[in-house]
Parts: sequence; C-alpha cells; structure tokens
Amino acid sequence: MDRCEPEAAHRLLEGLKVYLTLDNCVFVLGLNQKAVEGAIANRLAGGLTDANARQDAQVRAASYLEKICQNVWHLPIVDAPGQLLCELVADGGDVAKHHVGWLREVIRERQCLPPNPRKLKGLANLVVRLFTRLPSRIVAGQDEQGRDEVRNLLLVAYIHQFHHDLYVRWQANPDLYDAIGKWCRGDEPELDVLQALQLPVVPAAEDAQDQTGEPVTDRNAFPDPTAANVFWIQDVVRDLPANTGPASFAHYLQAKLR
Repeated sequence: MDRCEPEAAHRLLEGLKVYLTLDNCVFVLGLNQKAVEGAIANRLAGGLTDANARQDAQVRAASYLEKICQNVWHLPIVDAPGQLLCELVADGGDVAKHHVGWLREVIRERQCLPPNPRKLKGLANLVVRLFTRLPSRIVAGQDEQGRDEVRNLLLVAYIHQFHHDLYVRWQANPDLYDAIGKWCRGDEPELDVLQALQLPVVPAAEDAQDQTGEPVTDRNAFPDPTAANVFWIQDVVRDLPANTGPASFAHYLQAKLR
C-alpha cells in the first residue's frame, strides 16, 4: 500500500472498512507503516502548512491505521547486512565468488551498510557488475592489493546506488573525494549535497577533551535504520589509507554501470 498515491491509499482503507466485520474473511495488508501514515496525514491535513495542524494530522493518521490493523507484524531489520551482501554477491557468478573474500575483509564486522535486504540486493548486483572492472593484475592474482581495490569499488558502488546526487557530482569532479573524506572524519560538510546526509557516527574533534580533561571519543548518532539519507559507508571511508586520492576511484567512476 505504501506504493499508492496518498488519495488512493486513503480510499482503499476507507473501502476495506466496510468489509472488516465479515466472518471467515481475513485481510492482509503489506505496507510501510511510516509511508502509509504519512499519506493519510497528508489527506487529513488537507494542504494545511501550520506545524501544529500537521502534527495533529500525523497523530490522527496513526490512530486511524491502528484501528484498522488489529494484528501487526513488523519485519525485523537485517542483523548482519555485511554478511548478507557477501552471500548475495557470491551468488553472482564465478568472478564474484573469486573476489568475495576481499569484500568480506573490507566489511568485517562493521555496521557500514543499510540493514535492508532489498537495498542490499541492489547493491550486490552493482558490485558484481563492477567486479569486471577490477584491474587485470588483480583478477590474475598477481597483486596483493586486491582488498584495497575492492574497498574503493565498494565505496563507488555504494554512493552510486544510494546517493545518486552525490555520485554524479563525484563522477564529474573526482576531487570531490577529498571533501567526502574530510566530512566523514569530522570536518563540516563543504557541499549542500553532503549537508542533506546523516553520518551514523559523530567523529570527535582531534585532541578533543571533556571538562575533566579526558579524551572525547566518537559517539553513535543512532540513525533511523530505515532512513534513506544515512551515509552508512562512513567507517569504510575513514579506514582508507592516507595516500588514497581521487585517482584511486577513477577506474570505477568511469565505468558504464549497466
């Protein structure tokens, strides 16, 4: 139902209400609760822009959906998105199976991917396609830097798949990598496209101390795992070697990702 337009979602629920008391009849609705509540709230608000009116409409929308849905089952988020991504990539053919070990090394136990199976499937498809762009020396097993290449590949694939506005700017200007790296390590975002994104971890300023003189460490930002603006790949960016530069990604940014 979350794929419906707001008006259509509301009309469908209104129509279902007539039949919910029928004996021996069960209705199963598949929906993104937040999206459907937002659609109903838009319908109830009737175009009002006042903040209090919008908030009231949101509360009424949640109550409206609660009255209709008497038995709610929430799908759990993915516990180990990195493991699932590697499994999906390994199913992508012989080339993918050969290189998935490096991908596992890059991800390790990091929480650096969205905990959503649909999004991970899309990312896996792109990673498999990009594996064909690995330098020939890596493919032939003649270079021990395979892990570094796969890490660069994963970063390009991630940004291409989930943050396209950032990707097209990066593709047009490879030097944008420097701004991405500084932002992930704690600098203020230099670009509006970065300001629209949320980091999962708030980096502590270098040599920062609290009131007692103790060093201040990074802190978890506790992002909404379902939000589309979370830059989950931050930890991988922070792990890139100091000598990583814009040229490290040119081979993948120039690839035709079809």
